[in-house]
Amino acid sequence: MKWTRAINKKTRTYLGAAWEHEYDSKANARIYGYRLDAPKLKGDTGMAEIGLTVTPAANKAGWAVDLGVQGHGGRREGITGSLRARYRF
Repeated sequence: MKWTRAINKKTRTYLGAAWEHEYDSKANARIYGYRLDAPKLKGDTGMAEIGLTVTPAANKAGWAVDLGVQGHGGRREGITGSLRARYRF
């Protein structure tokens, strides 16, 4: 799920939450004759995100910037940051 809230015509914030469940993954891989270990991701992972999007020209052509942070907990753990820029024609 992702919730978005407009602060003004040019700035929006967002919050997100997700859950994933890996049932049972089995993989077989080889490289140059060597066998690679199969990943063991069986289990649950919860994810949350928070961010800010700034669009200088609201709903028109131009640049937009998105800054966000995502966190994972459970089977996979970690924090990810993102900075995205886009140009709309």
